[in-house]
Amino acid sequence: MQATIEERMDDDLRDRIRRVSTDATDPADQFIQTYKLTRHIFDYNPINPYPDKEESEPFDLKAHDETWRDMRKLQDDGTYPNAFATIESPVLMLHGQYDPHPGKMIRDSLLPYLPQLEYHEFESCGHSPWIEKPAREIFFSVICEWLKRKTG
Repeated sequence: MQATIEERMDDDLRDRIRRVSTDATDPADQFIQTYKLTRHIFDYNPINPYPDKEESEPFDLKAHDETWRDMRKLQDDGTYPNAFATIESPVLMLHGQYDPHPGKMIRDSLLPYLPQLEYHEFESCGHSPWIEKPAREIFFSVICEWLKRKTG
């Protein structure tokens, strides 16, 4: 994942990210500004659901950091993904090919715990298929068809 992110960055983007860390003093603001600068690395061709508005929801950096710290702890002690072995329900993993997260590698690491996991990958799609112009309709179609199959 990190190699893909690095590959998609250029010197101009790296400089702009560095400037954020010196120009913005609030850590949450730094995070949001960096997110906006790097969104294209994760999302292939996103729609803006609110074209007349800037993304303005408050960002809780403390909660974000605590969540990821907890997740890393659960991974380090083996809780995750071992706990997934207790899941008996059907599982669908949807992934965009452009997403730097390694979808097939993640799928393969989860299959020993979730043998019922079904995987679908979308072309021309990044991290957020529900907002990706080329994949949005097929994303919802795949979910609906999968749910119909699973619920009869």
